[in-house]
Amino acid sequence: YAMYQNAGEVVRQFQQFYDRTPPIRKNILNLVRKFDKTGSVEDESRSGRPRSVSTDENKERVRAAFEESPATSLRRASLDLNLSKSSLQRMMKELALKPYRPQLLNALNEDDPDRRCEFADIFLKLVAKDSSFPDRIA
Repeated sequence: YAMYQNAGEVVRQFQQFYDRTPPIRKNILNLVRKFDKTGSVEDESRSGRPRSVSTDENKERVRAAFEESPATSLRRASLDLNLSKSSLQRMMKELALKPYRPQLLNALNEDDPDRRCEFADIFLKLVAKDSSFPDRIA
């Protein structure tokens, strides 16, 4: 804008340089006004109730708790840290931490290989009797 002093010309130059849809003239003028007023195009801080739970101290407590025992569940950690589950989830997202979810694995018992062989034998006998048997299994 400083080069052309004309929002319409900025729109044309933007479209020509970037080869895509430019911001509308009104938005360019709003950014210029904001820059003239504050010296920056950053948004001003918003009024309202400040966050009381997502403090740096609590975030550090959460990070330390999950570094110490990463297998802690969200529910258990929220009780231990005296934080609500939703606040803990939000802080974990901000810290790029993933919740622990146990993965169930099917363990083989000692008699499983024998049972598998027995099943295979029965299945082969049923197929030998009736070749369409596998097609009827739903």
